[in-house]
Amino acid sequence: MKRPLYKRLTDALPQINLFYVFTIVAAIIVLASLAYSNRLVGRLAEKEERLVAFWADVYKFIAQNDNPETNFLANNIIIKRPAIITVPAVVVDQKNHPIMNNLSPDSTLSPEAQKKFVEREFQKMRESGYKPIMVEYLPGQKHFVYYRETDELEQLRVYPYITFVLMFIFIFIIFINFNIAQISQQNKVWAGLAKETAHQLGTPISGLIAWVEILRMNAKTEDDQVVIEELEKDIKHLQVIADRFSKIGSEPDLQEYSIQQVIENALSYVESRVSRKKVQLEFLNSLPAQQRIWLSPTLLEWVLENLLKNAIDALAHKDGAKITVEAFIKSEQVIIDVSDNGKGITRHDLTNIFKPGYTTKKRGWGLGLSLSKRIIERFHKGKIFVKKTEVDKGTTFRIQIPLVFKGRLKTTGK
Repeated sequence: MKRPLYKRLTDALPQINLFYVFTIVAAIIVLASLAYSNRLVGRLAEKEERLVAFWADVYKFIAQNDNPETNFLANNIIIKRPAIITVPAVVVDQKNHPIMNNLSPDSTLSPEAQKKFVEREFQKMRESGYKPIMVEYLPGQKHFVYYRETDELEQLRVYPYITFVLMFIFIFIIFINFNIAQISQQNKVWAGLAKETAHQLGTPISGLIAWVEILRMNAKTEDDQVVIEELEKDIKHLQVIADRFSKIGSEPDLQEYSIQQVIENALSYVESRVSRKKVQLEFLNSLPAQQRIWLSPTLLEWVLENLLKNAIDALAHKDGAKITVEAFIKSEQVIIDVSDNGKGITRHDLTNIFKPGYTTKKRGWGLGLSLSKRIIERFHKGKIFVKKTEVDKGTTFRIQIPLVFKGRLKTTGK
């Protein structure tokens, strides 16, 4: 049975981005306002044309008749420019010399300045695009009435576009505030989740440490000792993970630390968990000896481990798999490039990989790169992005960390 239309629309509403709906509605309102305003402007322009035509007829009538009535018309319509004829107009002869006008130049100006004012207005009228009205007041004697739109009509033409710009600015401000509020809300959720995860991990880790001590006291063979040592390594790594979640849930305290050591620690951890026969790891270090910068070693190692693990996943079942980590300084920044020759990233995935919850893995949570972005950009005031990628040829992620952090200069050496 086909569902009612209103029901289908109701079900689809949660999937529609409300900001886009608001933008579309606002655009429709603005376009409707523009159309209506243009129509109104057109009608007013026609009205002004009729007023000028009337003014020209009066001028012709006065020129052809000399009596008290025409003198009254001349004084009240042609010369004084009362409110009924507000359209600026100038009467010129066949040689385009101004004869009379209904303009109102500043009375404090000199006659020469007033003459120049009329000439400027006449030039505007010639350029306005309105065809002058020809008045043949005597056989073979022709004058021409030039005119332009009133200032009010010109402003009315511009007003809808000003409204459009203001509406655009208003929408832009709403968009920025919406994004800031959304990001702030996401940050609160991630911070709370990270803190809670660190707290929940604390109790079982403490229990595991105690159990390892009991196992050590009861160990009888070398194999037992090997097992205990491996368990200790895994427990220490769990402690590191808990510490990372604790730090990412709040503002971490940065310390002056060797960036080279952080990279080597991350590579060492990944190397111990991947077969050298399957993946070749290479570190190209062009940093000054023991370059030290202000950073969080725990969190930066996490970022590098995430990038290295993603690179390993991209190299699955590939012959000649290779991962290269290159570190150098450029433009007052420490640059770290993590490159692989794996499957690359599609254009669709490229626009979403840093979004929380987005993943191409069957068992992934889609948090690794989003947390990495938070660590680099918020905590270290740097940047992380895909420098280049090509399907079936590989990907390069780039990390940029400034050499100056909150006015503190990075140093070289221990």
